[in-house]
Amino acid sequence: DTAAAQPKTSAPRLMISAPTYLPAADSIMVETGWVKNSFVFSGEAFGSLARRMERWYNVKIVFRNKELEELPFTGLFRNESLVKALQALQLTEPFHYAIEGDQVIIY
Repeated sequence: DTAAAQPKTSAPRLMISAPTYLPAADSIMVETGWVKNSFVFSGEAFGSLARRMERWYNVKIVFRNKELEELPFTGLFRNESLVKALQALQLTEPFHYAIEGDQVIIY
């Protein structure tokens, strides 16, 4: 049985593929993504995105570096934890964060 000789591989926990661009017509998807338990954002400044994430994840987000508030992000999260969402954002823009109770500090 050759199948038994094959090593088992596990699926990656986080996969990055080519960037996805949402056409302007898909702005409705950004506004209604919560209906499908999706968090959708398109070209959104990190400061604005953080305010939405505060409501979504029930946390307070504080920026120690105000320049980071201007970073634009585009993406879609489905059932991602706060940590996974922050880690995914870090893959496209360099920033650090710390979670202290129900507060996230971005620096």
